[in-house]
Amino acid sequence: MTMDPTSHVLRRFPLVARPRPVAKALSIRIDDLSALADRAERESDLAAASAVYNQAGAWAGASGISKRTARDR
Repeated sequence: MTMDPTSHVLRRFPLVARPRPVAKALSIRIDDLSALADRAERESDLAAASAVYNQAGAWAGASGISKRTARDR
């Protein structure tokens, strides 16, 4: 679906380019996520466990892993 660039919606909500924040190195992010998973298990913290699954899923989606996995089934 392509929107008309003169549409009232686009005039009301203009898209402004913004720089993306620099992310930590992947190895550091994986170590942090692993530590969170360990804490979630040790403390039976369901919210932290959910955060681990959500973050891992977001990474898989951003990297295309989830598409490859679905395709290979």
